[in-house]
Amino acid sequence: MEDFFNSNFFQEQFIEDLKETLHELTPGYHHGIRVESKVTGNVWISSTNNLTQRLQRLNYLTNHPEQWTGIWHELFDGTESDQFKIEEFPEISTFMLVEGCFQVSEEKRKFLRTLTRNYLIFRERKDDQNSKEAIKQFLKDLTGVTSISTLIEQLDQILDA
Repeated sequence: MEDFFNSNFFQEQFIEDLKETLHELTPGYHHGIRVESKVTGNVWISSTNNLTQRLQRLNYLTNHPEQWTGIWHELFDGTESDQFKIEEFPEISTFMLVEGCFQVSEEKRKFLRTLTRNYLIFRERKDDQNSKEAIKQFLKDLTGVTSISTLIEQLDQILDA
C-alpha cells in the first residue's frame, strides 16, 4: 500500500485541509514560541535557534504595537501587552505540534478528527458500524497517541481488525 505521508493525496488535499489548524515552523530551526492573544484568540508561531533572544524580542513587541508588521496587526489588533500568552517549546517535534500548539482539548480533537477523516479517505474506507464506533471511541480517549505516526498506526489496527 502507498505510504500516506508520501502520497499525492497527503501533499495536496490533506495539507490544504490542515492549513487552518497546523502551525508550521520554519525548516532549520529547533525551537518554537507560541504567541496567543487572550482577546482575539489568534495564535502566531515563531521559529528560532536563539530562544532567549527571540523571547526578549517578542516581549518587546507585545509592548510596542507601533513596531508590529502586517500579520501581527491582523492577528493581534486590540490586544494590550498584558493580554498576550507566550509559550516556548525548547525542542520541536510532532508531539509538540499536536500537543503544544493545541492546548485546548477540543482544538486537539478537531485536528486529530481532520487527520483521521483524511486518512480514511486515503484508505478509501467506508467501514461498517463497528469500525465507526471503534474509531469514535478511539478519538474520545486518544490513549497512546504521542505523534501523528502513532495515530496512523492505531487507526490501521482498528481498520485491519
